[in-house]
Amino acid sequence: LTSPLHTLVVSVLYGITGSSLWSNRVFALILHFSAGGYALYILQISKGRFLYGLLVWCSPFVIFWTAGGLETMYLASFVVIAYTSAYRCIRQYSPRDQLLFSVCLGLAFLTRFDSCLVTLPLWFHVAWKQYQHNPQKLLGSIRVLLLPGLLIASCWLIFSHIYYHDIFPASFH
Repeated sequence: LTSPLHTLVVSVLYGITGSSLWSNRVFALILHFSAGGYALYILQISKGRFLYGLLVWCSPFVIFWTAGGLETMYLASFVVIAYTSAYRCIRQYSPRDQLLFSVCLGLAFLTRFDSCLVTLPLWFHVAWKQYQHNPQKLLGSIRVLLLPGLLIASCWLIFSHIYYHDIFPASFH
């Protein structure tokens, strides 16, 4: 297992089903199809729905990543949901979408630490757009955009520092 979130998910699935091999793959597919369906619904893609489904749900990468059983499907799903929430935040001031966006970024960080290379620029863009929509609620927007995801990431970093004496415990490559 390569990430803290993946370890937790596989452990819970093993506790429920008694097998982590098939349950992890099934759960990853359900999460991926749900994230793709959510994006399709929110983004209101009218033209090319079939092509979208074909590219997103039947991609050879999806098949490979699911068969591999690693955390990649989880990360892809969190990024799709975060992007969809970001799309709504860019169009309007939306605390609900801000919260969903922040939680997905926190979960993406727990899935792969290097995801912040993609998610942080997206976070700054969404924060700027939310400020443009409602400058009077800057503090509230930043709090909702930052705190949930930061809390998720910080909990892991504090735990790993206390338990492993390293904030990014991993084998050397």
